Amino acid sequence: MDDIDEIKQKLRDAGIPFNSEWEATTERTNIESPFAKKQKVALRRLEGILQSQLDQDQEKVALLHVQLQRLKNGGGS
Repeated sequence: MDDIDEIKQKLRDAGIPFNSEWEATTERTNIESPFAKKQKVALRRLEGILQSQLDQDQEKVALLHVQLQRLKNGGGS
């Protein structure tokens, strides 16, 4: 029993209301941690960077393919 009383006292000291009965609360479904929000923003930025790099790489591959075909056919630059 001392442990329970200690916990109750610590809650009161911390300014946390403590009742012997549970209070009714309303459900909240839109809770999102600040960490998750920041991580989503960072991942969106990373997605943009990766998409840009992918586009550049695909363009470079297309140009190299054209150069390869020219070399195979004896063409110049």
